[in-house]
This record gives sequence, C-alpha cells and structure tokens, in this order.
Amino acid sequence: MSRTGITPAPPRQHAPAVAGSERRRRPVIAGLALLSALFLVAAWLLWAPRGGPERVLDPMPVNYSDWVVRGGRLYWPGSYLNPTSPAEFVVHAMSVTGGNVRPLVRQEQKTRSVGWLSYTKDALYYTTYARPPKPSAAGGGGFASGFTAGVSVQYLGEFLWPPGDTKPAAGETRIVVPYFVAPRRPSGTLHRVPLAGGPAQIVPLDRPDEALNSGPHAIIGNALYWIRPRSGSSSTRRVQSGTGFRNENRAENDLMITPLGGGATRRAATGLPSSFFVMSEDAIFWLVPRVYPDRRQELYGFHADAKQPFRIPDYTSAYAPVAYQGRWYWLETFPGANGVSLATGNLVSTRMDGSDRRVVPQGRHGGKGGAGARYVALVAHRGLPYLLFATEEPSRSGAASTPDGYYEPQERRMRYLLARFHPDRPNPVGTSRALPRLFDGQANSVAARYATSGHFDGNYFYYAVTEGRASPLDFLSAKTTTQTHTTLYRVPLPQ
Repeated sequence: MSRTGITPAPPRQHAPAVAGSERRRRPVIAGLALLSALFLVAAWLLWAPRGGPERVLDPMPVNYSDWVVRGGRLYWPGSYLNPTSPAEFVVHAMSVTGGNVRPLVRQEQKTRSVGWLSYTKDALYYTTYARPPKPSAAGGGGFASGFTAGVSVQYLGEFLWPPGDTKPAAGETRIVVPYFVAPRRPSGTLHRVPLAGGPAQIVPLDRPDEALNSGPHAIIGNALYWIRPRSGSSSTRRVQSGTGFRNENRAENDLMITPLGGGATRRAATGLPSSFFVMSEDAIFWLVPRVYPDRRQELYGFHADAKQPFRIPDYTSAYAPVAYQGRWYWLETFPGANGVSLATGNLVSTRMDGSDRRVVPQGRHGGKGGAGARYVALVAHRGLPYLLFATEEPSRSGAASTPDGYYEPQERRMRYLLARFHPDRPNPVGTSRALPRLFDGQANSVAARYATSGHFDGNYFYYAVTEGRASPLDFLSAKTTTQTHTTLYRVPLPQ
C-alpha cells in the first residue's frame, strides 16, 4: 500500500500470441469438418446402390414357406393343420419390421377340426368341421398293383382319357387308380376373420356340407369356387409301356360358385379335371390336356366378374398367364424329362380370345444385357406385370456347368433380379432390382421356390432366405456348429 492509501493495480498481463492464433483457426477447422461431412453424405447419396434389399426380420418367426404378407403385416399359422390333433389352432400376426406378436385366430380343436385356410386382400377364411366321436379309417390312393416297383421308368405326362372303350396297344398295361377321397366331414362351417383384427364370423353358405366337402376350393371376390365331381370321373388310368408311363384323366367335373353370405349355388362351367391349375386373387385357371400322344393343351379360366369361362387354345406353359392392356402374356415352357417343365426363353402374347399369337422381343434385361438371362416367372401385382429372371454368374471354381434338368447345376451360380415388364416398349424389361441370396440352398424347382418364398405387398416384394450362422465358440473345436434360421428381406418394386 502506498502512502496515499491506494493499492496500485497489478501489472497488466498479455495472453501469448499463439492462443489468439488458435482462436482464429477454430472456425476454419469446424467449417472444413462440416464440408467433409457434407461431401461424404452427398457421395453416399449419389453412388450408394438404391433399391437394394432390406433385411426386415432376422430371424423370422416362421418356417420358409408357411407365411404371407398383407398390408405390411406378416401372418403365419402357429401349428399344422392336423385334424387329429386336439391342440388349439392359432394364426399369428406381427408387423414386417418387428414388434409384438398377436394371435389373429384362436380355434379350439377338441370338438371341431380345422380343414383349410385361405387369405384374401383383407381377410382370412378357414373351415371347421365337427369332430367325429371316433376316428375312421380311410384308404385309397397310391399306385395299383401291376406296376413294377423299384424300376426306373420315364414319366410321359398327363393326358386326356380317350372316349370310348379302346383296347390296349401291344405291350401296354392299364390300371385304373381311384383318387384318394377323404372321409366326409359333417357340419362344415366357413369362418372369416378381418386381417385388421376382430372376432371370427361365420359365413352363411348355401349347401355348406356339399360345398365344403368337395375340393379344391378358392375364394375369389365374394364367392366360394369349388369343383363338384361327377360319378366315375375321380379316377386316373395309368398306362405303362416300353417307352414309359403316362396318366390319363377325365375332364367331366363341374365348376360351382356359392356366394358368400347367402345366395343360391350355381354351376358356372363343366368339363373340368379334378383340380384347379392355379388360383389368383381374381381368377382361377384349369388345364385340359389332349389324348396321347398329342402334348398340346387348352387353358380355361374364370374371372370373378365374368359369366362364362374363357379359353386359350394350344397353351404352351406350365404357369398361369397375366392379363395386361387387353392381352394375355405367359412364360413359354416345354415338357422335359420326367414331367419337368423347362423354359424356352420366350414370352408369348395373345388377345383375350386367344388369337393374334406373338412372341415378345427380349431386348436387354434391365440395362445389363441379355447374355445368359433366363426367365423364371411372370406375375401381376396391382394390375402391373413383373418379371423375375436370372443371369448366370461365373463359376467360382472355374468348372463347367452341368446340364439343365430337375436339379440345379452344381457349379452354376445364378443372380436373380426383379423388373417391371413393359411389353409395349422396344426394351420390355425395365429397371431391375437385384435379389441377393434368393433361392440359395432351397428346394430344387425354381417355380416351386418362387411360389413359396416370395410375396408382393404394397410397394415391396418380400422374400425369405434360409441362412446359417456359425457358433462363436467353433474355434475351440474342430467341428463347426451352424444353426440355420429364416430371414425376411424386401426390395422396393422397380418402375
């Protein structure tokens, strides 16, 4: 303290010059970091693959084939349709992106057994029957005596039973085999459950016991379609000769339509075989073959809003056609060894009456070229056609591919893609979406794998893949423990 009583201020200290320089550099560094982040985001948006598969459920709480997707929700039965099981029958539901699982249907099976179930766009239908007090024995079906067991013979296909009573040709053996007919189940009832949720409702039907005991069935629109067999038509004749064996079937059954909720049953068509060829959401189809050795066949169909069936003569496919802009389109196939249908690589088109047959030019496949491309399926979703096709990838081992046949080539790796089909354009195959791992390690038949592993819903195509996951402790032992599970993928629909 000075003599005046005032304490002098301490000398002023200046911050080092380097600190001020750092303060000036900080905004520059932050700006550069922000620009780098924006550049990385822009690069990802520009060069990242779009429309790729999205893994939505891993693992999937259902086996490979027993599921459907409707309205962004996954539905599957929690138990098998076993009429001898007294357990409760349950159909589960959950969002395709995960979440809680809730029961859509709970049906006790102590007094009633569940027969079959069918999904429509907005509801699930299933049948129940009164359980008999004692199980009755049922027989029938199978190969009849007179055919050599254990001998490999070539299957020649399905043909129409010739009219009249012709004598067997030299060296032929004919055996009439009745189809398996399940015991008649009394008190058949049809139930409807909204997919959005709610209690099951009994659907009134005209002649329910006859309609629900005659199969197969299809629910299209607001009606139940079923086949009424005629006397003597539910049998097949197997003919064996030195060239192989064939089945001859009659086509004399009736197509019946029973309105849902009441209304009289009517006959819509006659001359059907004992089963439908294929069913869709708005139509059913059936094939009528010709007498051996003519391999041509006629395709018949019935739309929900039609009064008469339609016919496509000389139909050349094992798959159902797709209607688009007033024409039919289908993937052409030819019968291979042992009844296996092989694709010709052609897409065929006719008018709705079967006239003006054309072959659709292949063009390029999604801009990736047509070399090695193979069509797998042509399907429709919301009135638009989509094409599933495959391109061959080079073998990893460099070995040559084995020939086509019932089994997939051992060294051939196929890359599956989904594309919009534009038959009115010079290049009918539009932009494609790759479907990685589709069909890997699944069943042998490509058509069967597609039918059981893929579903369209909304703006997506969903498919299931069986994947293996090795145990993290495998390094402790020489053995490899791989656990398989099912994963659900989806891809946006191509435009």
